[in-house]
Amino acid sequence: MKRKALSLALALLLCLSLSAAVFAARDVSGHYDATACEKDGNQYSYDDEYLELNADGTGVVTFGGTLYKITWTLSGSDFHFEDEDGYEMDGTYRSGVISGNYAGYDFTYELKTSATPTPAPTSTPAPSAAPAPKADLSPYAGTYKAVSCVRDGESYVCDQDALELRADGTGTITFNGDVYAMEWTLEGESFSMVDEDGDIMEGRLSDGRLVATYARYTYEFELSAGGAPIQTWVDDGVIPGTYYPESCIYNGQSCDVSREYLVLNEDGSAMLVYCGCAFPATWQLSGDSFTLRDKRPEGSSVMTGTLSGGRLESEYRTYRYVYRKGQSAPIVSLSPENWNGGLPSVTDQAGILSAQEESNLRAEADALSAKYGCGVYVVTLDDMRKFSLNGGVECCAEEIRVGYDLGSGSDKDCILLLMSMADRSYDLCIYGSRADAIFNEYARSTIESAMLDDFRGNDWYAGYRDYLAQCARILEADAAGKPITRENSPAARAGAVFGSILLAFLIAIIFCSVKKGKMKSVAEKQRAANYIPDSGVNIAFRSDQYTHSTTVRVYDPPESKSSSGGGGGHSSSGHSHSSGHF
Repeated sequence: MKRKALSLALALLLCLSLSAAVFAARDVSGHYDATACEKDGNQYSYDDEYLELNADGTGVVTFGGTLYKITWTLSGSDFHFEDEDGYEMDGTYRSGVISGNYAGYDFTYELKTSATPTPAPTSTPAPSAAPAPKADLSPYAGTYKAVSCVRDGESYVCDQDALELRADGTGTITFNGDVYAMEWTLEGESFSMVDEDGDIMEGRLSDGRLVATYARYTYEFELSAGGAPIQTWVDDGVIPGTYYPESCIYNGQSCDVSREYLVLNEDGSAMLVYCGCAFPATWQLSGDSFTLRDKRPEGSSVMTGTLSGGRLESEYRTYRYVYRKGQSAPIVSLSPENWNGGLPSVTDQAGILSAQEESNLRAEADALSAKYGCGVYVVTLDDMRKFSLNGGVECCAEEIRVGYDLGSGSDKDCILLLMSMADRSYDLCIYGSRADAIFNEYARSTIESAMLDDFRGNDWYAGYRDYLAQCARILEADAAGKPITRENSPAARAGAVFGSILLAFLIAIIFCSVKKGKMKSVAEKQRAANYIPDSGVNIAFRSDQYTHSTTVRVYDPPESKSSSGGGGGHSSSGHSHSSGHF
C-alpha cells in the first residue's frame, strides 16, 4: 500500500512539474491594443493606447499620448509591469487578454491576432529554426512627416520634422532643423531606429502611421504622398525646365532636399522652392555662368554657379547644390497650357462644381479683379499631395501663385483660396504689399467666418459665393478709405464706447469717495497693522512640520481634432496665409 501511494505521489508530482514547465514556457509577447478604459464608472477614449511586450520581459506602454518603457512578469495568470517612472499595473492574463489597473484607470488589452496561431509546446524540443530571411522593407519606405509631437504633456511645433526611410534599411531623420543619418529595422509592427549619434527611436509602424519616442519626445508620423518623383535625368540641350537637387552640402554635412526644386522659364523668370516656400525669381546664363536672383521682402538672395549638360552646380545662402534636370514639377500638371501665364480665376480641378456654377463664380471673380486691381482666385484640388512635393497646403498655394504668375499689377497683388478635398484643408494665400494691407489677418478671419460653415456642410457653391461676397466688401471698404481692420471692427468701436463710459464712471466714484472722506473725522483703517498695539504681538510658539508629498499621474484622453482653424502668418517668400481644415 505504501509503495502504491508513493508511486501515485511521484506520478502526480511529475505531471505537475510538466504542467508548470509548459505553463511557464508560454510566449505572451506581442502587441496588445487597448479595448476598454474606465475610471469611477466613466468610459474614456483608448484609441491610441497599447502594450508592446517583448519576450525578454521588456516592452512599452502608451498612456495619454506618451510612450513609456516597461518591464513585465507573468506568474500563472498574475500579470505585472512597472514603467520607467515607477508606475505599476497589477492584473491578470487570460487567453490573450490583459486586464488591470494602471495609474488609477482600469484597462483591458487584447492581443492583436496573427495569421497563424503559435502551436502549443510539446515535451519534445523543436528543432532549431533556420535563420529568418531579411525582411523586405520596400513596402514601408518613403517620407513620413511629423503630425504631432508631445513631451511631458506639452505639444510642440514639429511640422518640419520628418523621417526618410529607404528600402535598404538606411535613411535620415530631420529633427529641430538638423538632418541625421540613421539605420532602421521593422519586426512585425515594432519599429526601431538608431541615428548617427546613437540616439534611438522605438515605436509602432502600421498602415502608414508611426508612433514612436525619440529624444524624450513622443511623435506621430504619417506617410506622405508627396516627395520628389523618381527621376530620369535629362540632357536635351534645352535650358528651361525643372531641376531637382541631386545633393546639398552645408558645413560638410549632407542635407535633406527631397522637397526642393527649381523651375527655369523661357522668359527668364523662375520659381525656387526652398525650405517649404516658393520664391519668385529671375535667372540669367552667360556661357556656362549661371545667376539666379530671388525676390524676398527683406532683399534678394543670389544663387551663382555653372550650368551645362543639364547639370547645375551652384551655391545659395551658404548651401552648395548640385541640381539635375528632370521631368516637369508636379504642380505643372495642374494646367500645363497655363504655366507661367495665369490660371482662370476659378479652377475646379476637384470637379465639385457644375459647369454653370464654375462659370458664374469666374464671372464674379473677374469683375472684382478688374474693378479693384487685385486678383481674386479660387483653386480646388482633389488631393494637393499630387501637385506639391511638400504636401503642405500653404506651400502648394505658393507654388500655384508663383508658378502660374497670378496677381494684378506690377506687384502681383492677389488673394487665392486653395482647397484640397482629400484632407479637407484650405489656405487663404495673399501676395503683394497692397493686397497684404487690404486682406490683413482680421479681414481674412471675416472671410473664414463667412465661408467655412458652408464648406463644413459640403455646400461648395454657397461657400464660394460667400467668399467672393466678403472679398467684395473688404475691397469696397478699402476703396472708400475705411479698411476692415481689427481697430475698425464693430467690437473695437463698442469697446471704445464702453471704455469711455467706464472711465467716466470711475472718475465719478473717485470724486464722490474723496468728498465723503472729508465729511468724516473717523474712518475705518485700511491696513491691519494700524490695529496692532505699540508693544507688538507676542507669538509664544511657532512650528512647521513636513508630513509627506504626493505625485499623481493624470490620464488625459486625447481630444478629437478641431475641424477648422489652424495655421497662418507670413512666409519668408512674402506670402501671407490663413489656413486650416473645414
